[in-house]
Amino acid sequence: MNSNPIKPGKIQTFPIYAIQVCATVVFALCCRAGALYVAVLGAVVLCATLALQIIISKSYWYFVSVALSLSVSYLIGGFYAFGFCLCAVPTGIVLSVLIRKKQTKVMASLVTACLYGLLFFVLFLVGFALSGNELSISSLTGFFSELFDSVKSAFISYMEPSIEVLCERYGVDAATVYDMFDSQFDYIKLMLPAYAAASFLILGYITACVFKLSAKIAGCELVLPDPRWEILPSSVCAWVYIGAYFVYFFTSFFSPGTGVFELASNSIITLLTPAMLLMGAKWVMTLRNKWGIIVLFIFSLFFIGSLSVYILSFFGVRETLRRRDIMKKREYKN
Repeated sequence: MNSNPIKPGKIQTFPIYAIQVCATVVFALCCRAGALYVAVLGAVVLCATLALQIIISKSYWYFVSVALSLSVSYLIGGFYAFGFCLCAVPTGIVLSVLIRKKQTKVMASLVTACLYGLLFFVLFLVGFALSGNELSISSLTGFFSELFDSVKSAFISYMEPSIEVLCERYGVDAATVYDMFDSQFDYIKLMLPAYAAASFLILGYITACVFKLSAKIAGCELVLPDPRWEILPSSVCAWVYIGAYFVYFFTSFFSPGTGVFELASNSIITLLTPAMLLMGAKWVMTLRNKWGIIVLFIFSLFFIGSLSVYILSFFGVRETLRRRDIMKKREYKN
């Protein structure tokens, strides 16, 4: 439990109100410009600041800033900007309950991620119905299929000049290249649920980080469940991550086509990679020559691409197991 001393008179609530409203305006403008994925961050800021306001406020004046944020989001950004911010209200209330119950940062991120996924899907269904579409499984699957096919066609059209140059220079059959693109996009289609879940988990983690930063700005770090309140995956997650990589490696190399085990193992890897990358970054920050490692990692992204990400994630696995081992030894001594 956090035992940091704090004086109630030092709590600054005005910066939180200002951050809440200003962030809503900025991300509503992003939504109006068509950047819906960036506008989602407005819901993240509103959720985190609302949770903090509920905890530290002695009155209900924060409803004024929330109502102002919702009004501004609708007037500037329209339906979806308003919808994103509206989804942040129940999520912020639940987050405040989790903080008061001294939940870990992992649990807070996980619960908010699940709420984001549920509420954003409901928002999509409302927008889908208001657009004159029928709410049925067939219409929904048809919509997502057409959307995916349009993205696929746009990507292939963009890559077509490069494909023609490749075929002329190396004598590669164009049909083979297009078949490869088709198979890759079919695989991505199967992996979309895992990608979506990982995205919501990242949003949940960002929300917890914004809450922690807001508490620091307001001068009320005492509300945090722990003085550090950081992400630390369990040892089970680390071992499952390693096991999933081995299963994916063997199934992808020794099994023709896309099998169930390959798809399941890659989905687990996708879900756990953000946490392991975070632990890998924490490991880098503990090194003496950390800036040299950071520069090396940035350069390696250009030369070996995703392989550098995999390497960093495995260092994150090592750091997770190391920290968990230290915690076990401390508990054993106590």
